[in-house]
Amino acid sequence: MQIRPMTEDDAVAVAGLCGQLGYLASAPEIATRIGQLLHRGGDAQFVAEEHGKVLAWIHVHASLTLTSAARAEILGLVVDSEARHRGLGRALVRQAERWAQQSGLHVMRVRSQVSRDEAHRFYHASGYRVVKRQEVYDKTLDAAEQDSRHA
Repeated sequence: MQIRPMTEDDAVAVAGLCGQLGYLASAPEIATRIGQLLHRGGDAQFVAEEHGKVLAWIHVHASLTLTSAARAEILGLVVDSEARHRGLGRALVRQAERWAQQSGLHVMRVRSQVSRDEAHRFYHASGYRVVKRQEVYDKTLDAAEQDSRHA
């Protein structure tokens, strides 16, 4: 197994892995996002591959808010369904933790959907503990609606 930084050339594999968890995006969309993240700073993305095939990826982000000290947050981790329980996820989490430490961050956070029991067991076994529960709310912002409110 090799762990390396993600590149835009990984977009097809990353999009396929995202689809396994129900996060549907095309390879061109993923390539654009990878490019944006590579130029933004404060993020790192890594892939785990075997024999040249990408089998897993992780995205970690440096976060600083007014209400909490700087920390690193795992924003995504996907391991191919056929390659789970072989250590790829653990290796990627360790790589993300090393990146965080090298970035001067001393706390790692990860959020996991309530229904992902296997992920919960994985993070618990990796030394993570539940510190709070919350609900997540989204609102789609329509540009025309926003313009009319501010007119």
